[in-house]
Amino acid sequence: MAIFLPQDYASIILHIIIIVTFIMIFFFTYGSYLEGQVIKSQMEYIVDDLVGDIKIIAPDLASSLKQRIKSIKKPNLEEEDRIVEENNRKLRNKALLVIGSTLIIGLALIYSLSKYYAFNLKDIIIVNTVSLIAVAITYFLFTTFFIASFRSADPNFVKRKLLESLKS
Repeated sequence: MAIFLPQDYASIILHIIIIVTFIMIFFFTYGSYLEGQVIKSQMEYIVDDLVGDIKIIAPDLASSLKQRIKSIKKPNLEEEDRIVEENNRKLRNKALLVIGSTLIIGLALIYSLSKYYAFNLKDIIIVNTVSLIAVAITYFLFTTFFIASFRSADPNFVKRKLLESLKS
């Protein structure tokens, strides 16, 4: 049976705090930026695939659609965009509040444990910082080179749904 010392508990708490904080900050910065880029790329992929098929299968239909689409006025979506931005801002603020609260409470707890049980807090911080760096590099590389390149959009599904919608 393993016996855990107070510094082990402090290390576990610190590790959880810094990893959770990193993931939340990573998501609201690089992660959300990359997600936006991935969504745009996948939508372009689907649209290009769909339009390409229409041009090949029914060139007259493609030409007719192009003329009709030119006459359609673009809708003003400024209000919807403002609402999305406001909701995202509120969510970011809540997340920052959670991050801040978690950091303050967790670090105060760890500091209290180190004073009460008289263990070296510096060693725990160094070990957890090295661990954070390893996790951060892995997270960044995986997100950048794998998640960003993964195509989850299925153009055939979109085509099927579009045809079903046009039929009804």
